[in-house]
Amino acid sequence: MHTQLHTILQDLALAGITDVTTENPFDWSTSLTPARAAPRPIVAPTSAPQPVPAQPLPKPQAAPAPVPTKLDPKQYLRTHGATGAPLTIVTASLKHQTEGLPFNLEEKTLLTNILRALNLSIEDINLATVTATTDEDEPLATQQIQSLHAAAIQQLTDLEPQKILTLGQLASSVFIVGGHTPLAALRTKQPQPQKMKNTPTVTTYHPRHLLKTPLLKQRTWQDIQPLLPHNNKKEA
Repeated sequence: MHTQLHTILQDLALAGITDVTTENPFDWSTSLTPARAAPRPIVAPTSAPQPVPAQPLPKPQAAPAPVPTKLDPKQYLRTHGATGAPLTIVTASLKHQTEGLPFNLEEKTLLTNILRALNLSIEDINLATVTATTDEDEPLATQQIQSLHAAAIQQLTDLEPQKILTLGQLASSVFIVGGHTPLAALRTKQPQPQKMKNTPTVTTYHPRHLLKTPLLKQRTWQDIQPLLPHNNKKEA
């Protein structure tokens, strides 16, 4: 029997079956069955990749509105005070400043000190002002300044100024020279407005600039020398 069993095992080995079990290894009426293979691990099914939603195309931006080259003088220029005042101050104002003096409290205090050096007070002056920005809060472009210049000269003439003190680059550009000019050049050349060549005219720093840089006050004092009473040609 052992020889027969050995022969059967050899035949199974030749057939590639090396691990067999029976309910009774000595009961040859029971059929031999191969051992079961270990179960494969269950792998979760891989979900199919979700399609990426298409991104909407950006909407084309509307072309910016063209910048007007001409401005309405009635909207951008104004005057304050009676004609024939001892001093006419030419300056720029913010868009919301439509009444009164275009200076805050600190600027007004500094301007009062400048006027005191000229033997004047706030009540002795009149004003010619230009709004510093457009309705879009953009600074005035060169063509816009040129479009206001003729009307600005007329307003300044109508004030019948005895002396003119221009505060800042923009005010001088609009009322005096009719185009963008650096403040340093304006202070050096001290140009006079058309039709008023005999009117003492000075361009200097705006009080707002002097508050930011107090060292410039000495330059302002030098600038206003022609406006002092003993230098006034009309009083000579």
